[in-house]
Amino acid sequence: VEAGAIHKAHMGVLYIDEINTLNLPSQQHLLTAIQERKFQITGQSERSFGAMVKTEPVPCDFILVSAGNLDALRGMHPALRSRIRGYGYEIYLNSRMDDNDENRTKLIRFVAQEVTKDGKIPHFDRDAVAEIIHEARRRAGIKGKLSLRLRELGGLIRAAGDLAYETNGKIVTQDHVIQAKKIAKSLEQQVVDRAIEQRKGYRSFKTEGEEVGVVNGLAVHSADPSMSEFSGLVLPIVAEVTPAGSRSEGKIIA
Repeated sequence: VEAGAIHKAHMGVLYIDEINTLNLPSQQHLLTAIQERKFQITGQSERSFGAMVKTEPVPCDFILVSAGNLDALRGMHPALRSRIRGYGYEIYLNSRMDDNDENRTKLIRFVAQEVTKDGKIPHFDRDAVAEIIHEARRRAGIKGKLSLRLRELGGLIRAAGDLAYETNGKIVTQDHVIQAKKIAKSLEQQVVDRAIEQRKGYRSFKTEGEEVGVVNGLAVHSADPSMSEFSGLVLPIVAEVTPAGSRSEGKIIA
């Protein structure tokens, strides 16, 4: 018999990342462990009809810390969420921070940490670091803020470092970062970029002049809340008026 994670966390902290990936039976067992502060150790193959190994309830008094995106709320057990609100705290973390000297210094330190962690890519010069900070400012989407989605910024840092490494560069420059922004894109952004290239030969919307019944609309492609920025296309929206079949009938406006 081998103890599980909740038993090993007795008198400690149990951390669960992406809490919504737990299936409902597992969340119910977690709820029971939180309430009773003890839970039996069980074991059985999911597709087996054999006997189950089951022990007496084992103490598991722990502090639960879980994390997830906003879409994780739909996959959580209502009773478990109710216990968290009743006996604990729900905290919505910031995805942006103020654009000041202190936080910019932290981003500079983050760039150095990512380079050291990778171990292969060269370090960044002053202009390259400034371009990373500019990209963090752009991805924040709000004036006077910097993005805190460091995982995506880390991917950009490694992409720029790979470009410098391929060209045997001793240091990463601003040009490497600008080139990396073109290739370090999400799958949705790549799909939209390719669609834009294919539509260049066809003038589907107008940017000058005026036309009755036509307006340019923005179509967002796969608005994933886990992404710091969305991709989309400009599509024309046309309003047409269809005359009725006879004078006695009205008109349909579609």
